Amino acid sequence: MTIKSLVALLFCLGYSFLYLAQTTSVEGRIFDGETGEPLPFVTVSFKGTNEGTTSDIDGRYALRTNERVGRIHISFLGYLSQTIQIQKEVNQTLDIALEPKRIELAVAEVRPEKKRKNPAKPLMQRVADAKKLNNPKNIPWSSHK
Repeated sequence: MTIKSLVALLFCLGYSFLYLAQTTSVEGRIFDGETGEPLPFVTVSFKGTNEGTTSDIDGRYALRTNERVGRIHISFLGYLSQTIQIQKEVNQTLDIALEPKRIELAVAEVRPEKKRKNPAKPLMQRVADAKKLNNPKNIPWSSHK
């Protein structure tokens, strides 16, 4: 083996190790913080990138990138979103508990305006007054008896 081929081989090996060392990998499980049930279809992405995934039916996810990222973002409808710091260029396992989002609703009270007349009231009165006339039993050509 010549010196040139040995240097080329070492360069290729060094470059491949350098390339592998720069991979950031995050995997784990996402579950409901109150019940412990797995959460399927939760969005997990590297913050500031377009790289992301969703959790499977058992709440498991795996995400990998060669970019230098420092955070992952987790979001799911009905739960509080989280942004978690991760270690760069390391394979790591993170199990994440999402807390349900609480929404407080104020009481709504509907009251009719005293001064304004209900436009449906005259129509409903006419329907009630014509009830006997519209009875199919009172119509001579009706087959209902």
